Amino acid sequence: MIEKHKSQRYFEMEQDYDYRGDSLFFYVDEDYNHKKSIRFTDDIILDFDDNDVPVALELLNASKILNVNKSALKQPIGLDIHIYVGVDVIKLEANFLISIRKKQIQLFLVEEIANETNLVANEAHFARAAA
Repeated sequence: MIEKHKSQRYFEMEQDYDYRGDSLFFYVDEDYNHKKSIRFTDDIILDFDDNDVPVALELLNASKILNVNKSALKQPIGLDIHIYVGVDVIKLEANFLISIRKKQIQLFLVEEIANETNLVANEAHFARAAA
């Protein structure tokens, strides 16, 4: 069971996409000190600041993970991410809104791993509106 921190944190996200490396990076638009990175898989990485707050999400081989053409990732992507850090588990639930041939396509990503790094229990919500 996930124990939630007293207050949920909400962040606006920025987006960076490296077409050649097929790396999609979402990060908070605030200054923070990076503390650690957690890998859900070899290609899905979540960064935390020195207060154990999630601050960035990186998808390596993003077009394969999201099953879209790389050119679709060059456009701004709508994003709604919930991250739950519990005593025993870290859960990522992401909803992406990607424009493909002038149609908005909704894609989902759900990952969960054990909290083996003793991150403090909390919850964060990231959002980014598509352009």
